[in-house]
Amino acid sequence: MRNVRLSVSPRTTWHYFPSLFFILISPSLWIIAVVQVLALAERHWWGKWPFLPIPPGYYWRFRMLCMYNDPQRHLSASEVAGYLAWCKVMQNYLKPT
Repeated sequence: MRNVRLSVSPRTTWHYFPSLFFILISPSLWIIAVVQVLALAERHWWGKWPFLPIPPGYYWRFRMLCMYNDPQRHLSASEVAGYLAWCKVMQNYLKPT
């Protein structure tokens, strides 16, 4: 399987703005958002164009195919917020007591 990066172009990046805006106005999601971005980022992302911490293209297509049966689907802001809230709950749940 080839390691294909997500295409980041002006045509596709506008899909991310509602999610970014929602995260910016939700300080309770800031830390978990950073944690998830870094956890999902491709290894050595800082040395590869477009120099953004994005997941590998094959991983993203696989996740969208499994969740929505559409590898080209874009997530809505509410789906991203729900995912981050779930990650936060799971992070707190999995902490050793």
